[in-house]
This record gives sequence, structure tokens and C-alpha cells, in this order.
Amino acid sequence: MKNHSNDPLGVQNKGNHQLTELKTIFLYLQDHVCTASMLAEQTGIKQKNICRYKRDLEQSGRLWEIKKDICQLTGFKAWYLTTNPDLRPLNQNQLSLFTENDPKVLNTVCRVKDLVNKRFSKEVIKLASDINARKINKRG
Repeated sequence: MKNHSNDPLGVQNKGNHQLTELKTIFLYLQDHVCTASMLAEQTGIKQKNICRYKRDLEQSGRLWEIKKDICQLTGFKAWYLTTNPDLRPLNQNQLSLFTENDPKVLNTVCRVKDLVNKRFSKEVIKLASDINARKINKRG
């Protein structure tokens, strides 16, 4: 039987160790904002595992990257993470807030997207033809 309160991703895992690590990460990030390196240091979970769980939580809409800043542990730039919905960035879906209410903005956004896609397509086609020409020249 599925226990909803202990399963942050909404899936059951066969390994209790995996569930425990995932739950530990999820619960720690509810109360703390930190980088993956800092999380590994605080929880004892390997950073490689944290990266995998981070991806899973992001895809399920349960983890957010707050800001990219200098990690207090490593001294390198890294994303600060949270699973607390009250701390998630406000700019996610910001465009949709305006486009739902204003047809002029929606029309402009659609035209810009079309122009970008057409330009991108032309550049990709040109790049592909340049690559093919180089291959032919190398053979010839």
C-alpha cells in the first residue's frame, strides 16, 4: 500500500535506502537553502546520488534552483536549492501571467517565437549544409 506522506515524488521505490536518501534530501531542503555540495556535507549522502535525486525532484516540480552564487563550502559558483514552495522563484511562469490576460502581449510573444524559430531553422540548415560541404571537400 502506498504511503503518501513519506513519498515526496509520488512513486514507490523498492530500495529503502533510496527512499531514505530521497526523503532526507527533500526534508532537509524544506528548512534549508544550500548547494548540492553543502547538502552532501550536511546529510552524508554522496553528491552523485544528490544530483540524481535533484533531477527527479525537479522533474516532479518539487525542487527549485533559487540562485546561482558562490558555494560556501567549495568557493565555486553553484545553484542554491530548496524544496520549500514558499521559497521558489517568482519568475517561473511569469510570462504566462501576462499572456493569459492580454491578447496583444500573447500575439506579440507568438510572433517573436515564430521569428526566432524561422531564423534558427535557417541557421541550422546553413550549418548542416556547411558541414556536408566540408565532408565532401575532405573526401574529394
